[in-house]
This record gives sequence, structure tokens and C-alpha cells, in this order.
Amino acid sequence: IYRARPEVAPRVKALVEYLRKNQAGQPLHNRLGLLWSTGNLPGLMTKAEQAALVGELWKLQQKDHGWTLESLGPWGAHPKAPAAVAGSNAYATALVAFTLQRGGASHRDKRLMYALNWLAERQDQKTGSWAAQSMNKMYAEGSLQADFMRDAATGFAAAALAEFDLH
Repeated sequence: IYRARPEVAPRVKALVEYLRKNQAGQPLHNRLGLLWSTGNLPGLMTKAEQAALVGELWKLQQKDHGWTLESLGPWGAHPKAPAAVAGSNAYATALVAFTLQRGGASHRDKRLMYALNWLAERQDQKTGSWAAQSMNKMYAEGSLQADFMRDAATGFAAAALAEFDLH
């Protein structure tokens, strides 16, 4: 509805131009937002650019079928950051799996199926959530910051799994 309003068209055009001009050199995390938005912002990425980004994502998929937070960077080191956990991360895996689906990855693609199974297997059966931690510093359990990361991982995991039948 917003984009259908004629007075908004110049703003949408300016937004698309800004995002196209500034996507080079952005961390993968930011470029995931572009892939996610391509269906709603025509002209944001060409089909070739979308395919290249999807190809980059598949190359970063880990042997355990998820993705790491580090793969979405580069990120600067933080002196109070918790030690990186080996293997894939629920937030990164959920965000990438969700975005791949929005970016046109086929539900028949085994790599996507494996990633979604990775998520399903790591859901906390007691709380229903997915664990995630900040890369900046260790926050107290139950704090707004700790809850934010868990909620972000859970939200993307739920969205990624919502459209997919794992059976």
C-alpha cells in the first residue's frame, strides 16, 4: 500500500538507488537485508546479483549445515566478548535460512532442508526458543540484551521453519 501511493514513488526510488550504490563492501549481514527485500523493492538487485549472493551463502554453510556469526562479518574484536562457540550459531543460521527462502531458494534444495533441520534439532524443548549470545560482551541471563539475541534467533528460526514441512 505504501509503495502504491504516487507521492511515495520518488522516496522509494531514492531508497533503491542508495541501497544499490552502497551495497558493495557491506558485511554479509547487511547484504542479507538486500536479498530479503528484493521481492518488495524491484530493481534493488539484479537476478545475477541475487544468484551471486545466494552462491556466497551456500559456500559459507558449515559441515554441520548451519552458519557462524563470524561468516556474517567481518566484525571487530571486543575485549569483553564471550569466547566464540565452535560450530554454527542459531541466529546466523536462522537469519540465513529465512533470507534464502525470501531470496528464492527452492524448498527442494537439500542444503536448505539440512539447515532447517539444524534449526529444528536445536530448539530448546523446554522454552521453545533458540540460544544466541552477543558478540560484544557477556550479558547477564534475563537481561534485555541477552533476551534480545535469543529473541532475534527465535524469531528468525520460527519464520524460517513456518513455511517448511520437515517431514
